[in-house]
Amino acid sequence: MYNKKEINIKYTPTWVLCNDNSHSTRHRREFIQKFGGHFEKNKIYYIWFRPKIIRKPINEKTINLLNEKNEIITITNIRKYCREHKLSRARLQEIHRGKRKTYKGLRRIPNDFFEKKNNELN
Repeated sequence: MYNKKEINIKYTPTWVLCNDNSHSTRHRREFIQKFGGHFEKNKIYYIWFRPKIIRKPINEKTINLLNEKNEIITITNIRKYCREHKLSRARLQEIHRGKRKTYKGLRRIPNDFFEKKNNELN
């Protein structure tokens, strides 16, 4: 019944239903329920605005790496960390996945790293 592409084009069937119809208020309400967004009045007619899409930041995962001094570095935002330290994001992700062993002194934490640390302390 409603066509999202036609809503803001004058004199199309969907536009007429939401602007020049005796039940236009009901049609606008139904249109919003189906597609989201909101209508704003522009002089005489109503214009539909799409809902804002909230996007999650890319690479918002936490990874742990070891530096040359065997200190654990926790990175929560790979893109930001790489930008600040002038590193390649792709190379850090390859280390995290296990495709690469080291990159500029950073390396993946071995599985038995924490066991060795505990044994050294005892």
